[in-house]
Amino acid sequence: MKNTQISNIGIIINPRKEEVLRYLDDIDKWVEQSGHKVEIRVCTYQSKYLKQTYKNIKYCDEKILLNNSELILTLGGDGTILRAVQAQESDNSKLCKGSQHLFRWRLSDA
Repeated sequence: MKNTQISNIGIIINPRKEEVLRYLDDIDKWVEQSGHKVEIRVCTYQSKYLKQTYKNIKYCDEKILLNNSELILTLGGDGTILRAVQAQESDNSKLCKGSQHLFRWRLSDA
């Protein structure tokens, strides 16, 4: 089996949940400590909670995130997952093609 490393990850957040900051902090630290060469983009949706900058995470708009991500994570709940799916469908993103598997992990499950 061929080992393929993902180098571009997009994160779609629920802009009304302050808890996403804790996860973004953890992701930023993981990238720093792991030494992986990965670019992480977050679509902020003008969240009032995202005021800080991260060393390994860049903010961008939804279109850039969808067109440049090999993997998309959602931080939020069911509505955030639906937002990600709808955004991909409306943008006709390459991520919509092929088989997809959806994994759910709500912030409340952590």
